[in-house]
Amino acid sequence: MLSVNVKKINDFVAEKSTLLFGTMWMFYAFFVYGLLPLIPQISAFQSQIFYWSGWVQLWALPLLMVGQNVMGRSAELRDQETHDAVMGELAIVQEELALAREERERLTNLLSELHARIPDVLNSCE
Repeated sequence: MLSVNVKKINDFVAEKSTLLFGTMWMFYAFFVYGLLPLIPQISAFQSQIFYWSGWVQLWALPLLMVGQNVMGRSAELRDQETHDAVMGELAIVQEELALAREERERLTNLLSELHARIPDVLNSCE
């Protein structure tokens, strides 16, 4: 029970983090962060900036990979549900098609009988 809750929490954090990291605002933030060493007043802190940059990469990469896996599983589940629904609809359409073919066959037989009787009806009218 506890492991299921932990897995749900882990999946939630991984998915939300992946969505957050995938925004343009996060791109802008990291872009500005990458430009910080170019500012002369901050260049004294360049080693700390590089340290934190590496630290973020160390935890962000696995986090993003897990988030992609979680989102992939969700997509697979949705795809399977969609496939099952479409296959159910296909079965209904196939049943309707079979009924329509049977009905067409009956109508064809009735038309054949009518065409066969037309000469008799015309002869009796004369």
